[in-house]
Amino acid sequence: MKTVEILHNPNAGEEEHTQKQLVKSIKAAGFKCRYLSTKTDDWKDAGKDAAFYIIAGGDGTIRKVAKSINCNETPNLPIAILPLGTANNIAQTMGLMQSTEAIINSWHTYHIKQVDTGTVTGYTKPLFFLEGFGYGIFPKLMQQMEPFDKVIDGAEERMQKALELLYSLILAAPAVDYTITIDNKDYSGKYLMAEVMNIQSIGPNLHLAPHADPGDGYLDVILITENQRGTLLAYVDQLRNNATDAVFSLHALAAQQVQISSSELYLHADDKLLIAEQPLTLDITLSESKLQFLITPATE
Repeated sequence: MKTVEILHNPNAGEEEHTQKQLVKSIKAAGFKCRYLSTKTDDWKDAGKDAAFYIIAGGDGTIRKVAKSINCNETPNLPIAILPLGTANNIAQTMGLMQSTEAIINSWHTYHIKQVDTGTVTGYTKPLFFLEGFGYGIFPKLMQQMEPFDKVIDGAEERMQKALELLYSLILAAPAVDYTITIDNKDYSGKYLMAEVMNIQSIGPNLHLAPHADPGDGYLDVILITENQRGTLLAYVDQLRNNATDAVFSLHALAAQQVQISSSELYLHADDKLLIAEQPLTLDITLSESKLQFLITPATE
């Protein structure tokens, strides 16, 4: 019987995702388990004699553990995801949006997927990202959402509010000058958004890089020009009106090395909003180390 460690964000999910219920469900599936809350510092001592971690939470919780592994603070064990967050962008990219019971049962026949992580240098300190890094509209959306995140409880309500704010930002935001080099090729110009993605979606399930594979050794770069404002606006309008067939039609650029210079001061690494003190020139690359995620054979 395999021993696993549950790293749980107790603030995520519904009532059926309490510590007691999670432990009960995982034990019922035939695993020995130890429980650690990510709201304490004890979880950083995880990994002793465990076969893999179970991260029960949203994208922010997964990022917290992934960064700790990347910094060699926590052993690099395989990561199983129980998606309990608002957007669950990482789980969606991994194809892990089945029921909790189905995901738990899949761990008996899992495969390991090697997953890339990104590094940004040129900031005050190197930045880690698992989902994406960027400038433009998205970090401004994060800033505008901060007061609402504290007062809106429901995941669907938060997503809807984010889409409404994003729609307004796209209408009003100016295109800004960027000096951008992607694998030694110049892509400088005026953009509404310059986003370097490692997974398929960010924020309120914006599938800006629907073909991204976080294990292929490439990043996906999304550059939205003034002429493409209408395309982005139409896509977000479909999402905020609950269209199930909304598709972002602009293609991403595959990249291994990206350099960005801009007068913009608002930027983000995953769900972390950052405000630079001065214009920066930043280098974005893939890290040498990889993470290990559990996936089922059907999602490979």
